[in-house]
Amino acid sequence: MANPTPNPKPQGFYLAFVPRYDVAGTLHMYTLYLVNQLAETVYYDFDLELDKEWAEGFEGNVSAGDCIVITDLDFMKLADQPVINLRCHVLWQGKTEHFEKSIRPKPKNLLQLKHHEYFDAPAYQYELWLPKTSKPAPPVAKKPLAIDTELLRMYMLENTPSGEKTSISTTRFEVDLHFEAIMKDDGSLSSGEKFHVQLNTFNKQLDLAIANGLHYMVFIHGVGTGKLKKELYALLQKHPHVRSYGPCYAPQYGFGATEVFF
Repeated sequence: MANPTPNPKPQGFYLAFVPRYDVAGTLHMYTLYLVNQLAETVYYDFDLELDKEWAEGFEGNVSAGDCIVITDLDFMKLADQPVINLRCHVLWQGKTEHFEKSIRPKPKNLLQLKHHEYFDAPAYQYELWLPKTSKPAPPVAKKPLAIDTELLRMYMLENTPSGEKTSISTTRFEVDLHFEAIMKDDGSLSSGEKFHVQLNTFNKQLDLAIANGLHYMVFIHGVGTGKLKKELYALLQKHPHVRSYGPCYAPQYGFGATEVFF
């Protein structure tokens, strides 16, 4: 007798806090995501209160299996007793389900980070709604973006010099800046020339990401001596289209990676 198929892991609707760090590695803000692991679109009305006063608010929807950024919350603002109010509804099994939640995040809770499968990074997550019976969401890429990755890949290939290879991921929009990931090392280049290739690749992929409308990207530079990371941060600091950047976790390289928001 065949073993019974295990019940699928319950899927729900969540609010995730993803930490962001400055160039010194200090936690300075959280990006707040609504994560919809349901098989239906969720409609929401969002309000943020700071120090008991309304700060911002808007409404929208999150498609099945998708996630969106709703705001950035400065770490120091946690002292202003923020309150996040969410009023939501979803058409679930032929019936409209309404649910709402007021969240008062506390620093001690937000520092208890766990690895989040959706972001491939540490995060803190609040459960907003979990149906009694769940049907799995349609398979989607685990990314907070909606973009034609194949078109982007083709564009990058067309702009990649002969002998080089593209290293952008279709799931996290990662660019690996290790020299061996850019081109074959035949021993003919000095360390300075290799460094120059890495910087050229970084600048090219950064420009392509902006030109193709990406809002988020990860550059893997490794740990090493820190020379490459230092130069990348210097370039990102003065780039007019970069909104924020900082260290992040990459499964293959630990924290030898930097995420960039445009």
